[in-house]
Amino acid sequence: MRKITVVVAFCICLIGLIIAGFPRYSIADGIGEIYGCYDQLAGLLRIVPDSNPDNCTCFETSISWNQVGPQGLQGAQGIQGIQGLKGDKGDKGDKGDQGIQGIQGIQGDPGATGAKGETGPEGPAGVANGITTAVHGLVSGSGVLSGTGFTIEHNSPGVYRIWFTTPFTDWPTCTVTLAYPTIGGQTCNVAVNPGFFNTTCYTTSIVGSVLTYTLSDPNAFFFICVQ
Repeated sequence: MRKITVVVAFCICLIGLIIAGFPRYSIADGIGEIYGCYDQLAGLLRIVPDSNPDNCTCFETSISWNQVGPQGLQGAQGIQGIQGLKGDKGDKGDKGDQGIQGIQGIQGDPGATGAKGETGPEGPAGVANGITTAVHGLVSGSGVLSGTGFTIEHNSPGVYRIWFTTPFTDWPTCTVTLAYPTIGGQTCNVAVNPGFFNTTCYTTSIVGSVLTYTLSDPNAFFFICVQ
C-alpha cells in the first residue's frame, strides 16, 4: 500500500512538470509585481501570471519581485548652474495707495536779517500844545493804511467821508496832505462837521485855454483833525 502512495505522488509531480513545460507569457500585475516559479535543483526560473500557488509544481518555489525597484536615496546637490540671460522688462505696475503722512520735520534755523526797507513818507504835523482831541491817519486810494478812531466811506472816485468813532464836541480843524503828489497838480478840499469831514480830491488840467477839474483817487493822503 505504501509503494502505491509513493508512485501516485511521483506521477502527480511528473504530470505537473510536464504541464509546466508548456509555454507561458511573462506579465506583471496591476501594481508592477512579477511572479515566477523557481526550480532550485535545476536552477531554472519561469514566469507565471499571478501569485496563485498552484502555478508552481512541488519541485518549484513560488517567488515574486517588483517590476520597478524601490526609490533610491536622494543624490547629492549638484553644482550651481551658470547665470541665465537677463529677462525682458516687465509691464508697469499699478499705482500704489497713498502713503501715510510723515511726521513734521524739525524747525529750521532762523533766516538771515533782511535788508533795511525804504524810508516811509513824511507824516502829518503833530498835535500842538493845548489840543484836547485829535484824530489822524493815513488813507490809501481804496482804504485805511494806518490810524484808529475813524472809518472810511468811499463811494465814488476822489470823494471820501471820514467818520469819527467819537464825535468832536465842536467843529474840528482838519487838514489833508497828499502823501505822494501826482504830476498834474492833484488837490484835496476839506469840509468839516463835528461827526465827520468830507474831502474831495481832483486833478487839474488845461485843455487849450480851459482849466478842467477831474475827480480822481490819490495814491494816499494824510489827515489830521484837532480840537
